[in-house]
Amino acid sequence: MVTLTSATFDPSVSVIIPTYNRADMLARVLPSYLSQQHVCQVIIVDDGSCQKVALQIEDLAKIDSTVVYIRHQQNLGQPEAKNTGVRHAQADLVFIGEDDLELAEGHIATLVQHMAEQSADVIAGRRIWLRPGETMAQGLARADRNRQPVVNTMLLEVNSHARPTGDVIVPLLPATGLVRTEVARAVPFDPLFRSGNCWREETDFHLSLSERGYRLVFCPHTVSFHHARPTFQARQGGNRLLSDLRTLWAMYTNNRRLLEKHRTFIVERGYLVGGNIALTAVVYVLVRAFWMFKSEMYKVWLSASGALQ
Repeated sequence: MVTLTSATFDPSVSVIIPTYNRADMLARVLPSYLSQQHVCQVIIVDDGSCQKVALQIEDLAKIDSTVVYIRHQQNLGQPEAKNTGVRHAQADLVFIGEDDLELAEGHIATLVQHMAEQSADVIAGRRIWLRPGETMAQGLARADRNRQPVVNTMLLEVNSHARPTGDVIVPLLPATGLVRTEVARAVPFDPLFRSGNCWREETDFHLSLSERGYRLVFCPHTVSFHHARPTFQARQGGNRLLSDLRTLWAMYTNNRRLLEKHRTFIVERGYLVGGNIALTAVVYVLVRAFWMFKSEMYKVWLSASGALQ
């Protein structure tokens, strides 16, 4: 077991990047992982991409000797892809990454330092969600205006743009962060949370850790950037409506599954709207539907104005 409070704490880190049919975006963000301190492995888990994309990802894996390429023969979902990566991790710590997430310089080193200072089992930094056509500097400036708390306990959502004055112990974290390898193996990701883009799988993981008494810390001293899709591709008529309805239904069912699974923990702490699971599930999907609509309208406006090509 790694001694987190040691003044000479200098652990190795295995990065895990699940990916599925997104070789171009992975190629864009991969250098930001390879340039981080402490990293001894970058494990790319291809979760059943088509053969053409799989060959592109396999070629990417050849650019650095630290990259390990693992391919699922079929799509098993992000939880299983992350579990596969954890099983192959050789380092003291694992960093759960994403194929569209770019890390700031020194991101992992900062998390390692604050993990030791806080004796954390899991730690994550700020995660900036970039809008289409927005630079990282613009996105960070917009996020810096955020004054909301780190966690909305009524809806069990993380505000990854939050700017507390220092590290904060929380029950939930952004999806990407640093975890002690032995902890990630003791509490694997739940493969039942795979529908609808695996909605709530990371929340389930963090709640499972909190229930077991592990220490989760939000670190505002470093950032990562989630890239928006580079182009707006309009979907028309019934296909678009059907797709959106399926997404919302997956959000509802996965959220309801999450609330039922962790009922005792969240009820004891008052983490519900009106103390009611059914009401919380409905309010959550309504809030999500609003943000989905707002995001789509923003993309339509950008496309119509010629700002998004």
